[in-house]
Amino acid sequence: MKRLIFLCVAFVAFFATANAQNVQTPSFEKHNQWMLSGRYIAPVGVGVEAIYGRQFTPIVFLGVGFGFDVYFNYVGKSSAGWTDNDGNYHYEEFGPWQTGTYIPVYADLQLNFSRKPAPMFAEFKLGFGMGQLHPEGLCVQAGLALGKRFMLKNNHLLNAKIGADFARGPWHAYMPLYLSVGYQF
Repeated sequence: MKRLIFLCVAFVAFFATANAQNVQTPSFEKHNQWMLSGRYIAPVGVGVEAIYGRQFTPIVFLGVGFGFDVYFNYVGKSSAGWTDNDGNYHYEEFGPWQTGTYIPVYADLQLNFSRKPAPMFAEFKLGFGMGQLHPEGLCVQAGLALGKRFMLKNNHLLNAKIGADFARGPWHAYMPLYLSVGYQF
């Protein structure tokens, strides 16, 4: 746990102090954008996400996002025994690793901390999700992330962020931490 906290602090410190190439534009124009990202989910998981939305001002971006996450949880060896309706006894052993998927769909609000083309930003998510981690069906999801954008030569952006999502269903709560790297065009 200490290593994860140290990694998160180092990640934010690195991107907060990194210098990006800033190209000033004479005036701002509203435009639509795609953001495609891959992410590492702690402790063991990977995911992809896509966000499509509109940059309304140099500060405010509003869009809709969706993703697909795969988790690997170590639960230890377990077994189950049961008798079916015909009176037959069944016994099954389960491995030490449990896998699960999660598919979120959410509204995405990003607020830049400056008017520069490659600023630090905060991201807020609100929506719902479903998957094997939530067998009861849909769950409510909220998320918060902090990140940094880097300007590329083709006026596209590379972004890196660290965040947490909180998913709550009727019988289950889940809060994954993640590191994400994405391409914005």
